[in-house]
Amino acid sequence: MTRKRRLAILVSAAILLGPVWASEKAEAGSTLSASVTISEQTELFDRPEEGGTPVGALAAFQSLEVDWTGREDPAQLGNWIRVKTWLGAKWIRDDASVLYGGYAEERKEVTLLNTVALYDGPDPARKTGASIGPQQLHVTGTVAYSPKYADTARQFSAGSGTWYRVKTWLGEKWIKDPAILEHVPVWKKSYAMKLTGDETAYPVPYETEGKGEKVAAGVVQVVAFGWEGKGPWSPYWYQIEWKGGTRWITPKHEALKYYRTMDKVLEIGPDVYYSDKPYSYATGEDRLLAPGTYQTVEATGEWVRLQSDDGPRWINLRALLDDPQQIVTTEEEVEVDAKTESYYFPVGGERLHGKGHYSEQKVRAYEKWTAADGTVWYNLAPGETEWVKAKPAE
Repeated sequence: MTRKRRLAILVSAAILLGPVWASEKAEAGSTLSASVTISEQTELFDRPEEGGTPVGALAAFQSLEVDWTGREDPAQLGNWIRVKTWLGAKWIRDDASVLYGGYAEERKEVTLLNTVALYDGPDPARKTGASIGPQQLHVTGTVAYSPKYADTARQFSAGSGTWYRVKTWLGEKWIKDPAILEHVPVWKKSYAMKLTGDETAYPVPYETEGKGEKVAAGVVQVVAFGWEGKGPWSPYWYQIEWKGGTRWITPKHEALKYYRTMDKVLEIGPDVYYSDKPYSYATGEDRLLAPGTYQTVEATGEWVRLQSDDGPRWINLRALLDDPQQIVTTEEEVEVDAKTESYYFPVGGERLHGKGHYSEQKVRAYEKWTAADGTVWYNLAPGETEWVKAKPAE
């Protein structure tokens, strides 16, 4: 079997989770599920009929459980929703005061990164005409909302968000989908990244007009990574060392992570293919490298550029393994300590982090490879490259 047929390239795809429909009998395209939130006093009815007499009312700002269970008839009919109440199952009008999602009383301080409009309630039609800029805010409540209708998971995600009730000089007001610093999870990192074009750096992971500084194309040192995680359109942010401090960038041009220059000779065997750029796979016969020795120029992660007079020649180091399929996914925990060193890849001996980088701890591994001599390697960076020789945690 040739290396071409042995080579297995695993491409990780992000799975966009859309709504889980609670009943096949909801209105077509409706996203109605487990609960709704009412933002104003809401009347209760025995039947979903206009002109009926209310049998009670519910106070504003509470979440109601939709009455799906135990009945064959639908919990949603036109602009009516059946909910569970102390009076039993009752119907409410599905108007602008009803949001699909849950309400929560909260007491916390957050850092607002952008300027947003103020609303009298969690309703786009209730703008006050005033706005509030970046500052510390005291939150008193939130409503996590979703669109009332969506035909696709992407529409659902794009139409979902959060309303925040905050204290202002006008009293308690609402803001919609603000950029909150504390909502951008940050992971510590330590590697070089090559910027192939000029970028703009910001003091916080948010693009604010007039607040950015130019970062020229070149190599920067990454110290942290942040991603809000709202979907594939959420920007990736990298905190970099900059002018004696740090700044945040979200690259608009290609950025090569785990970058380093190289000056080594690689022995290339048969059935190794090259690509014109890293992270791009090619298998055509015209992309076969002739076996022999090649001088390396630079690398990003597991991808190495070979010196050539005929244009870029990038190869993935996994192609040099006798059997790339021996690299398997794992969920094992491994032990690392101050003596642990990490490498860009098990083959090649290029060190990423020296001794003293890690503290004594147990770390989740994502990939595992056993070398011919029995040495076990673990990759600690999902979708990236941070390989260590370590032992499984006890």
